[in-house]
Amino acid sequence: MKAPPFLIRVAATSDLTHVGKWLPEALIGTPVAKLLIAADAATFAVVGVAALRVFVDHVGRFTLHVDPAARRRGCGTALLDAVRETALRAGATSLMTVQSYEAAANDPESTVAQAFCQARGLRVMQEIRRCRVELQTAVTVLEPIYQRYMRRMANTQPITFVPAAKVDPNTLAAFVVRHVGGLPEAVAQRLKGYGSNVYSPTLSLVALIDNQIVAALLGVPQNHNLVETRVVDPSHRGGGLNLALMYQAAAAGVAAGIQTIDFEHDTQESDTAKLVGRLGAAQVGCRQCWGVSLSPVAPTASPPVVAQQNPPDRLSTPLSTPVGGQVREAPPPLRPPGSGSAGQVQPQLRAAHTPNFPALLRQLGASLLVTTYQAGKLVMIRDEGDHLNAHVRNFPTPMGMAIDGDRLAISTKMQVWEFANVPAVAAKLDPPGRHDACYLPRSSHFTGNIQINEMAWGIGGELWVVNTRFSCLCTLDRSASFTPRWRPPFITALEPTDRCHLNGLAMVAGKPKYVTALGETNTPSGWRENKARGGVVIDVDSGTVLARGLSIPHSPRWYAGKLWLCESGAGTFGYINPNTGKYEPIAQLPGFTRGLEFAGEFAFVGVSQVRESAAFSGIAITRLAAHERGCGVCVIDLRSGQIVALIRFETGVQEVFAVTVLGRRFPELINDDEKLLESSFVVPAECLGELGPRGLGQGPAFG
Repeated sequence: MKAPPFLIRVAATSDLTHVGKWLPEALIGTPVAKLLIAADAATFAVVGVAALRVFVDHVGRFTLHVDPAARRRGCGTALLDAVRETALRAGATSLMTVQSYEAAANDPESTVAQAFCQARGLRVMQEIRRCRVELQTAVTVLEPIYQRYMRRMANTQPITFVPAAKVDPNTLAAFVVRHVGGLPEAVAQRLKGYGSNVYSPTLSLVALIDNQIVAALLGVPQNHNLVETRVVDPSHRGGGLNLALMYQAAAAGVAAGIQTIDFEHDTQESDTAKLVGRLGAAQVGCRQCWGVSLSPVAPTASPPVVAQQNPPDRLSTPLSTPVGGQVREAPPPLRPPGSGSAGQVQPQLRAAHTPNFPALLRQLGASLLVTTYQAGKLVMIRDEGDHLNAHVRNFPTPMGMAIDGDRLAISTKMQVWEFANVPAVAAKLDPPGRHDACYLPRSSHFTGNIQINEMAWGIGGELWVVNTRFSCLCTLDRSASFTPRWRPPFITALEPTDRCHLNGLAMVAGKPKYVTALGETNTPSGWRENKARGGVVIDVDSGTVLARGLSIPHSPRWYAGKLWLCESGAGTFGYINPNTGKYEPIAQLPGFTRGLEFAGEFAFVGVSQVRESAAFSGIAITRLAAHERGCGVCVIDLRSGQIVALIRFETGVQEVFAVTVLGRRFPELINDDEKLLESSFVVPAECLGELGPRGLGQGPAFG
């Protein structure tokens, strides 16, 4: 009797049990896996799972699993066909297996897998050979190649090589994951020296051009051998950078007393393959990946398939998964005596999200922080299994946020709060083991109402502040409200009249580099007259206006070699083309775009409904009907410009101001629990040995 057909569909939240059982690795790491399910058409039972990730080099990597009872009935073939179609729609030009198989493997599973691939038209697409070479030989052979490369680069793009210890581990982890996949938090932990097979901070190297990472070599010392992994940005491959990086690692290894190095190379990497013989390298293994080239197809109007659900076209699209858990409306935050009440009670926050949002945060090992000055809230969006947990803390008019390691700064109407993560307190919060961070207030600086739109930590731990009311960039001074450090050349006086509505700051290499303003005006609130098209982007170093004619620009950010920003009045997100100076939008969103953060290949963009008021009159986004404008956070795939996940605030919040990705999965922030704060103490580490038993045992936490 003919076997029943199989139905192939996009995975839903209810399918995660099967995915976790059969392909658990598909639930972590980036890029986010696109998950497909095979179900028996007669019983609707799930009998197979496939996962696909499309990387920046347009290579789709897939893996699939079929329940043994459903094998040899066409289920695997149906899943593979669906994977091919999904990869094409996601822009992949080739498709390869995630798993590589040892060429000389004799185990039955590898034999069956290779036979399956070969019978369905797949071939060996990648052969990766593992070679071992003496380091001194490598230095001798590679040195002249390295010198030629450096001379050539000196005349074009000067390049520097630095130990990984001199680069922020989270930034380096994001670069590695963006190109070869993985979990950023796991890579960062290995760079910091935690866990097994940690990367050596001195034998791991980073290549920089214009202070941007273009390549990295991560080394793991094992006895007298160095096992290395190289990651090179696709735009810099083939010119000798690969070999120059290998030389640097070999020289560092010799200096450290390492005798040999194990390296893997793709046989298609001609520059490395030619050197294998000259290096006297001995092959110690060979892995093969099977795959097929894909013929491009004409683009369709259908959105690409993403993990667990197709992305909605608009925020007004109904969302099926509500934010779980009761949102706790915290009491008013701590305020100085005489500061008055926090204002009227706000409606309770209610939100909904796409089913894939929790998995995305889980894969990033992160949570999302959102400020909304209109509602007076900091919203901490955290992964809680198959739904999100929205945890609310009240602040008076919170706007800008800045994160530096375990420090978090939040600007409010008249002051800047600084919080610090205290792990000892997190460990004692209920329920036990749930929280991985707890931020306690460490200081508060009163600035007065200077309308701090954005903040960023700079070199030396200096906090830079966008002082919108005084039209300047400033830093904080213990003896003053603030210290002015820079203002646009067209601003001739320091006064609290919001002359140009300076509102956004992009840092490069720890220094202010770009700002946005709503006009080149030098009169009180002069920017309002042409707010619809008067926006500018300014280079801080030169004072030059890089781009004009923008509609209420916000949130400039330097990321992956591009200057990104939101053109809020048009409801778009994009970047400044360095060749033309023009703004190039990549995504249209159904709301006023403001608040921007990046993680891997994703941009987290805040959207607001905007009030029907004179302040927002005459801008394009207000032409959308009110019910078509949403408030929340959209996740944009930088490769396609598509919305791949979102959270929408349905009540309690109408405007999003700042959006920050925090590298903690389930953090807490305490600003209202006086009992906990009065009995939580943090002392320098060198003082812990002086504490008596009562000092350690009385309070909830002592760190």
